[in-house]
Amino acid sequence: MPFTDSVQIFDNLIAEWDLIGYACGFCQDPDLPYCNVILDEGPNRLNGESMVWDLDSNTGTLSEASAFMAPDMYFKGATIERVGDDEYAVTKGRLTSCEADVPLWSFGVSKAKIKVEGFAKASNVTMRAKKMPFLYIPYVMYPAKRKRSSGFLMPNLGYSEARGYSLGLAYFQTMGDSYDTTFFVDLFQEDYIAAGLDFRYEPTHGSRGNFEAYFVDDPNSEDTRYRYSWKHLSENLPLGLRAAVQIVDFSDFEFFRDFDRDLNRVTIRTLYSNAFVAGSWGAHSLNVQVDEREVLKSGGNNLVQNQLPEIEYRLRQTKLGRLPLYLQLTSGVHYFSAQRKGVVDNQWSRAHLFPTLTLPLESWPWLSLNFTATGRTTYYSDSIDPENTETNELTGGSLTRFVPSYGAQIVGP
Repeated sequence: MPFTDSVQIFDNLIAEWDLIGYACGFCQDPDLPYCNVILDEGPNRLNGESMVWDLDSNTGTLSEASAFMAPDMYFKGATIERVGDDEYAVTKGRLTSCEADVPLWSFGVSKAKIKVEGFAKASNVTMRAKKMPFLYIPYVMYPAKRKRSSGFLMPNLGYSEARGYSLGLAYFQTMGDSYDTTFFVDLFQEDYIAAGLDFRYEPTHGSRGNFEAYFVDDPNSEDTRYRYSWKHLSENLPLGLRAAVQIVDFSDFEFFRDFDRDLNRVTIRTLYSNAFVAGSWGAHSLNVQVDEREVLKSGGNNLVQNQLPEIEYRLRQTKLGRLPLYLQLTSGVHYFSAQRKGVVDNQWSRAHLFPTLTLPLESWPWLSLNFTATGRTTYYSDSIDPENTETNELTGGSLTRFVPSYGAQIVGP
């Protein structure tokens, strides 16, 4: 077919279906009008080495083709045929939701029919972990929906020297537009059983969070081993406030190394949990926070440090009335505790006030002078006993400290 005819046909595609098509225009085989074709239809894309298309029915076939269907459906095949609106047939292909040349998991199929907002129905299915096939299933139905839908997720296979082979099963449950939960069970060869959930929520535009929990029945431990975390964020609160919560806890020091695949968590040495409410109004800002920092030690002799609470007020640099003076202020009140079983058990409070006065002088356009005066005052309710510095016991009484500071800055031309 002449190149000009190919261009005209794609002009028709653009005009009639809002499709964008690209063709090389050098194929002279009348049975293969276009080659090296890409068809875009909104967020969906099909491409192949060659294409035969019926302009009246908007159906056709691409050979050696691949396709992406929003939001996360990828499939390839020796042929991909569009047989109707959002309905496709694939032969000798692969289905996956992973965006990679070698996906983490995929279905190899001899034949499949895919209905967008419906299901992918495939026969002679080979499940693959990357390139390795590990399970054959004669028939599979897989959701191909843009919206969330309840159902079982892909099984997860693993292996470790301590627990042998493992099989992970998960079920995803929608709970309306703003909530969903994933339940999962892990079965191990060496008599370990684990279960958990991941609960997500976003009830309003400015409020969201998730709760995760994981419990393990360990045959080598008398107690159930666990970890859990809760993260929450609320924005657009009354009075312009913003709040957040982050809580992490676990049953024992070795839990992450025994049951977690995330390298960042496997090597973790400190757990940090906190919650705060903060707001700012013009030059003023206020932050109220509680937190806990746990430093992990072998044998379970962890050091736990808390702030219950921290209240901090700040004033950005503000001119004092008609005076040529500017005030900046940082202040705070804290209550601390630090415990380590049999070693440390301390509680104390601290208050600090840190004002800064600035006097700017601009006598000439090419020279400016700034004079500053600061004074940091800090009060401690208790201090370390000089006779017990090895254990850091607090019996030395209260302590007040004042540190003044003065300075000048000259900026020339």
